[in-house]
Amino acid sequence: MSNPKILFLLSGLKKKELEDFRQFLRMPLVNTNSTLFQLLDHLIPMYPGFPEEQVEKEAIHAALFPKQAYKEKRIRSLFSDLAQKILDYYSWRALSENHFTKQFMTAEGLRGRGLSDLATRYGGQVVQKLDAEEEVPVEQRHLTGFQLHELLLEENDNDMELAERAQHHLDQFFMLSKLRLASLQVSRKGYLAGSSPIRFLETLLEEKERAQLPIVGQLYHRLVGLLANGFEESAFEEAKTLFFQEVPNLKFRDRRALFQALLNISVRVSNEQGTAANHLRTWDLYQQGLRSQAAFMENGELSETTFTNIVINGAVIGEFEKAEQFIRDYVSRLAPEIRENAVELGLAYLHYHQKDYDKVIGLLQNVVYTSVSYAVRGRSLLLRTYFDQATGRPLVFSDPFYSLLEAFYRYVRRNKELSPERKETYLNFVSFTKSLAQVATAGRPYAGLGRVKENIAQSERVALKEWLLERAQFIERY
Repeated sequence: MSNPKILFLLSGLKKKELEDFRQFLRMPLVNTNSTLFQLLDHLIPMYPGFPEEQVEKEAIHAALFPKQAYKEKRIRSLFSDLAQKILDYYSWRALSENHFTKQFMTAEGLRGRGLSDLATRYGGQVVQKLDAEEEVPVEQRHLTGFQLHELLLEENDNDMELAERAQHHLDQFFMLSKLRLASLQVSRKGYLAGSSPIRFLETLLEEKERAQLPIVGQLYHRLVGLLANGFEESAFEEAKTLFFQEVPNLKFRDRRALFQALLNISVRVSNEQGTAANHLRTWDLYQQGLRSQAAFMENGELSETTFTNIVINGAVIGEFEKAEQFIRDYVSRLAPEIRENAVELGLAYLHYHQKDYDKVIGLLQNVVYTSVSYAVRGRSLLLRTYFDQATGRPLVFSDPFYSLLEAFYRYVRRNKELSPERKETYLNFVSFTKSLAQVATAGRPYAGLGRVKENIAQSERVALKEWLLERAQFIERY
């Protein structure tokens, strides 16, 4: 099928939701086109795989209109209409499951029809329930609280208590949302393109602001402060302890963002300082994340990035057996379509740190890079492998090494998903690797090696800086 949107939308429905959607589609207010219902019934038996030969437009047209000539416009229109009905169903389900948003919209509907007194009474009742409701995410509770109080102020604009409550909910919503988004932006600054300054962040990070926040907000406040202002061991440990105490009470979105912020802080310190203790901190953090379920996605799976990061971290600290055991224990928690790639890339890292370079090359030849992160990781690992395979006096590097130098450089330079900062770090890595190879192949007295070492050490934006400096020292001693 040339337009698979409808199949993606149907695949997004859980099996038990298919019948629910069928009943939704039967509602006269939703649909009066009986052919849409026939199309749905024709597609449901193919769920969730939707074999390609069965979902071709011509085949579906023949099944729905067996005695009529094929009309492209007719079948496209049916696909489009059914896709829209699925989107309407998604909206209806989301609204049905968000109790207080639905009630706010009910109050808005009453006011919009001139029933202002009823809207005020109804809105006041909802506000009382909202303040006592703990199951609603804190951020959502304050947003809805602000919306309801603002609605009540429409008819009571002299009520300063209502205005103060509206301001309180707005302030809480603003601070929580701003800190959550800041944790994501500051964590990944230099990786995502288009990074820009975060307004009001300095004010939000003032100590007096933290006391006004709920626990989840205090966690964001602590971690964003560490990300923005620099690492402090005691503050990090306090934030980590508080986070794992609160994991059972956190909504998934906050659990994921906070755990990622903890990891990014730990990894950043490891990259900057490179000590065994720092790498071990990250390993321990991952283990706590696995035990507490904080490391998993909402569907209970591990992402390919998290899976690979854990293996890499285990390899870096020399815990090869534990890292291999992790692969065996948790491969089933990966999505089926990414398991093979994730396992092969992870094993490649393990073999690299065990200096089994032929196995690394064999494994990386089978990896299909499904993301920019995977691509730069895999190619930088392969480049390091070729470099470390060099032998002879002076060192002789293989043709694949030189080919990859050029190919990797072009890939990074042309890639539009990498931010300028991240792009610079990998371009510098390739350039410095090339410079080290040129110095090494020239032989003693390794003219220019001191200058290359100095440039690497002084560079603020270079990937795998520790590895580069180690190889420079190796050449110096060789």
